[in-house]
Amino acid sequence: MERDQISEDIARVTDAFRWEEDELDRTVRDWAFWDDTYSFAAHPEPGYIEVNLTESTFTGIRVQFMAFLDMQGRVIYAKGVDLELEREMPLPESFLPHLAAGCPLLRPISNGEGVTGLLLLPEGPFLVASEPILTSEMEGPPRGALIMSRLLDGEEIKRITAPYHMDVQARPVAGIAGTKQWEDAEALLAAGEDDVIRTEGSSFIHGYALLRDVYGEPALVLRVTRDRSLYRQGISAMLYFTSFVTGFCLAVLAATLVLLERSFIRRISRLRAEVLRMGEEGVPEGRVHVSGDDEIAFLARSINRMMEIREVEERRFRSLVEHAQDIILVLDREGTVTYQSPSTGKILGYGEEGILGRNIFELIHPEDLLRAGTAFRLGVKRPGSIGLYEIRFRRGDDSWCRLEFIGINLLDDPAVRGVVINARDITAQVEARERLERINRLFTGLGAGVMDNIERIVFACREILGVSFAAYSRAEKGKLAVISTAPGEEGFRVVDPSENCPITKLIREDAKEPLPPRRLDVRQHCGECPVGSLEGYGLCAAYPVTRMERTVGFLSVFDTLKEDLSRDEMETLGSLARAISVEEERLAHESELKDFIDIASHELRHPVTLMKGYAITLRDYWERIPEDTRRELLEHIDRGADRLDLLIRELLDVSRIERGKLDLNLREVPIRPVVERALSEMEARGNRGRFRLQLPPALAPREMDPEKIQRVLIILLENAVNFSPPDTPIEVSAEESDGVVTLSVLDRGSGVPEKDRERIFERFYQVEDVLHHSKSGMGMGLYIAREIVEAHGGRIWYEPRPGGGSAFRFTLS
Repeated sequence: MERDQISEDIARVTDAFRWEEDELDRTVRDWAFWDDTYSFAAHPEPGYIEVNLTESTFTGIRVQFMAFLDMQGRVIYAKGVDLELEREMPLPESFLPHLAAGCPLLRPISNGEGVTGLLLLPEGPFLVASEPILTSEMEGPPRGALIMSRLLDGEEIKRITAPYHMDVQARPVAGIAGTKQWEDAEALLAAGEDDVIRTEGSSFIHGYALLRDVYGEPALVLRVTRDRSLYRQGISAMLYFTSFVTGFCLAVLAATLVLLERSFIRRISRLRAEVLRMGEEGVPEGRVHVSGDDEIAFLARSINRMMEIREVEERRFRSLVEHAQDIILVLDREGTVTYQSPSTGKILGYGEEGILGRNIFELIHPEDLLRAGTAFRLGVKRPGSIGLYEIRFRRGDDSWCRLEFIGINLLDDPAVRGVVINARDITAQVEARERLERINRLFTGLGAGVMDNIERIVFACREILGVSFAAYSRAEKGKLAVISTAPGEEGFRVVDPSENCPITKLIREDAKEPLPPRRLDVRQHCGECPVGSLEGYGLCAAYPVTRMERTVGFLSVFDTLKEDLSRDEMETLGSLARAISVEEERLAHESELKDFIDIASHELRHPVTLMKGYAITLRDYWERIPEDTRRELLEHIDRGADRLDLLIRELLDVSRIERGKLDLNLREVPIRPVVERALSEMEARGNRGRFRLQLPPALAPREMDPEKIQRVLIILLENAVNFSPPDTPIEVSAEESDGVVTLSVLDRGSGVPEKDRERIFERFYQVEDVLHHSKSGMGMGLYIAREIVEAHGGRIWYEPRPGGGSAFRFTLS
C-alpha cells in the first residue's frame, strides 16, 4: 500500500511539472501566433515593446525572460524581469550559448514545431518553451521564434506542488553529488526506471522521479517524501492479530482434542475393529454399525456400500463363470478336479455331474498323455502360467474332442489353492483346418487332364465334407452330364433330367446363389442321376459352377444322417465348386482352341487349294486355255490371295488385341467419307448395287481412327452379304442424339438365334457347326469389331429386325 501511494504521489508531481510546461507553451503560442508579433519580427518597432513588453506583463504571465529571434537565430529583442521586484533585469549570459546553431530551441524556425522542457543554467533550472512566430491564423512562413522561460527555484516548486500537499524536493543532477540516496536513485532513473522508491527506517518512504532537459539529458531529480505511519500501524495490527490468533488456536485445539476423543476417535476405533473382523471372516454379506449423521456415519455407510458392491461383483463373477462357454477347472497337485464351471458337463457331454472329483489324466488321449503330464508337473513346480496346449479329450459318449487349454499355478493363493485351467473346444476349428489342408493337397495334386481333375475334386468333396456322396451335374445339349461318387455309379455319365430336377432348373435360370442345405427326396434330384441309388430322404446342398460368368452346373452333396451343413462346410463346398469352374474354363479354352485350329485349318486350306489348283491348270494347259478363261482363272487366284490375306490380317488383329497393342490414330474426321469408302470396297468385291445409304446431311465430324472404323463397317457389311439372300438390299444408316452417333447395318437375312445373340461377339464363335458351317470365316470379325468400337469408347450390339433380318449397331461419341 505504501509503494502504491508513493508511486501515485510521484506520478501526480511529475504530471504537475508536465502541466506547467504545457501552460508555459500555451502562453508562448498565444504570443507567437499573433499578427502583431509577426509584424514585429519583420520590423521591430518600439511601439510594440512599449505596449506589450512591460514589467507588469511579465509578472502577469509569470515569465522571467523573453527573447525574439529572427530566421537566422539572432536575437531581435530580449528582456528579463524580476518577478518579485517587478523590475527589469538582464538576460543571463549563460542563456546565449543555447541559441547557437543546432540548439533544440531554434528548431521551431526550421520545422515549425514547438519545443518545451527544462534548461539547466548556472543560475538554476529554467522551464523554457519555444514556438515559431506565425500569424494569428497560424500561417507562415515562420519569421523566427519566440522563447519564454521561468526559473524553477524553491518557491516556484512549492507553488507547483502546493495543491497536492506533499513534501517535494527538487535538485539538479549536478547538485546531488555526495548524497548517496540521490545518486543511487538518479543512476537507476537515468538507466530507464520510471520511478525509484526507498525507505528510511520505519519513519519515512521516498519516491524519486527524473525530469530531462530539452536535450534529452537528465536535468532535475524530484523526491516525494511520506511518513510511514501506515507501515507502523500495520506492524502493530499484525502483532496484535498474531497474538490473538495464537491464543485462540491453542484454546480451540484443546477443546477439539477433548471433542475428538469423546465423539470421533472412540467411534473410529470401533469402526476399525468391525472392518478388521469382516476382513478376517471373509464374509461379503457382513456390514458395519451405523449411528448418527456425521462424517463417521457417512464413512460407515460408504463401507457398507462398498461391501454391497463387492457382494454384487462376486455374484456377477460367479454368474459369469457359471454361464461361461469355456471350461474352467481347478486341479489339485495330483490333477484331481476340485472345481468345475457349470458349462463343463454340457460341453463335454457328462451331464450335470460333469467330471468333478475325477483325475483329469484319465480322460486325456493316450497319445497326448505324456505331453500333458509333463507340462502339468512343470507348472506345479513354479507359480505363474503353465502355457498354451492342445490335447484330445474324451467326451461323455467316448468320442474324442480337441481342447485348447491354458493353465496358471495358484496353489499358493489362499483363495484358490489349485491350478486353474481354462479350456475351449476347438474341434470345429481343427476340422476346418484339416479340411483346408486337404483342399490344398487336392489343388496342388491336380494334373493336366481336365475331366480327371473334375472327377478328383468331386471325390475329394465327399471325403472332405464327410457326406454320403457328392455329384457334379452340368447341362450339355439338353442332357445332364453327371460325375458321381455313388457306389457302383462312379465316373462320368449323361442322363435325361426329370421334369422336376431342381439342378436343371437352376442351370437354365443361370442361378448364381448356392442351394442351401435342406431335406428333400433325393430320388427327385435328377431322374436317373446316381442319387436314385439312395432310398428315402436325405440332406442336399449345391453350389453353382460358372464358366465365363454363366452357370453351367452345380456341385451337390447328399447325406442320409446329417441335418445341416455348417457355414465352414458350405464355404468348403464353394471353394471346390470354384475349383471346378477353373477346370470348366480350361475345358472351354481347350475346346475354343480346338475349334479355332479346325476353323483355321479349313479356312486357310480352302483358298490355298483353289489357288494351287488354278495355278497347276494354268501351268499345264496354258496354251490350250482360251484367253478369257485364263483371265477368269487368274481372277480366282487373285480373290483367293485376297481371302488368304484377309484371314492373316484377322489373325494379326486378334493377336494385337490380346496383347493390348490395338493402337488408334485418333483425329477429327467426317463420318460420310468413311462410310462411303467402306461401301466402295464392298462393291469392288462384286456386291455392286446391293447397298442403300441413308445419312443425315449435317453429321458432325467425330474423333476416331477412320481406317479402324472403316474396318468395322466392312466386317458388318460382309456378314450382311454372307447371311442374307442375294437379291435383298443392305441398308446403312446413321442417327445422332445427345452428341452420340449410332451407325446401323440392316439386312433381311435369317437373323441370329436367341441362344447365340449374347455370344456372337466372342472370339472364334460361330452360330453353325465348326467344321460344317456354310459361310467362310473364322468367327473373328465381330470380335474384332467389338474391340475396335469399345476402344473408341462406344458399344456394339445386335437386334432382331422387325419383319426378319438382323440389325447390327454401334455408337461413336
